[in-house]
Amino acid sequence: MAQLKHHASGLQHYLTPRHIIGRAASCHLCIAEPNVSGVHAEIVWNGSGWQVQDLGSRNGTFVDGRRLSVGEQASLIVGATLTLGGPTHRYSLASDAPPRLMAIPDRGAPILAEDGLLCLPSSDACELSVFHDHDDGWVIESDQGKRAIEEQEIVTAGGRSWRVSLPASAVQTHDAECRPTLELDDIRLEFAVSRDGEHVTVRQLHPSGVTELEYRSHLFLLVELARCRLDDAAQPHLPEGEHGWVHRDDLLQRLDIDYSMLNVWIFRLRKQFAERGFQRAAGIIQRRPGSQQLRIGVRQLRVDRA
Repeated sequence: MAQLKHHASGLQHYLTPRHIIGRAASCHLCIAEPNVSGVHAEIVWNGSGWQVQDLGSRNGTFVDGRRLSVGEQASLIVGATLTLGGPTHRYSLASDAPPRLMAIPDRGAPILAEDGLLCLPSSDACELSVFHDHDDGWVIESDQGKRAIEEQEIVTAGGRSWRVSLPASAVQTHDAECRPTLELDDIRLEFAVSRDGEHVTVRQLHPSGVTELEYRSHLFLLVELARCRLDDAAQPHLPEGEHGWVHRDDLLQRLDIDYSMLNVWIFRLRKQFAERGFQRAAGIIQRRPGSQQLRIGVRQLRVDRA
């Protein structure tokens, strides 16, 4: 995640794909000083690197001591010094990584996405989820379903307002280690539940081999949804599109958890699958539009007693 570091204070600012700097309160980086223009400069991600442009400021924008002419664009590399209006407002580019999905609160530090999944107001109290959907682009999901979300849209979660910053393109859920890209349609999940129902193991069978998911409490949600989908699949006259849908309140009762914990478990499941290299990990849990129903997003399933 790209960061701009203030020389004097050491404070760092995460960069959005189009980052406006100036004195105006609406700027992404607001510098309330008279020698900084209302809208002074902007830093933009061009797909391969960061560029800064002066927007007609009165006292100038400088890169490594050279003043930019109005409208001129200059590349910013790690360590480059950016000066705005005078020596007091000197910054350097601490990281030139691409922009990342994040939410900026009305006060305090931004929350960054984890493996392409953003949970608000936190990963431990998940009211809203933001992620990239293969068919619909960037979406925001709540208990009421999902919808498209716009760049810099303001949303409310946890009693606070958040401004959502979207990357210029879909986030990559795998990194430079070149983890294999997996699809949910290509895997089979095999569950083994202990006789007392207190433990569950999950194996992933996929073209590149067999792996076991690390045990976490949220796997109980996955196995419950798997049972529901298998029960429906055993009914020959029920179409596949109807298999496995469970109402939220029924799930809460079966699992003996509350609504807040359900959302946290959904987020953690999606994150666990994203960490495994699944390109569309959010699909491990599907929400039915216009309802409060959910289902597991894998068709090939098996549940056994250990």
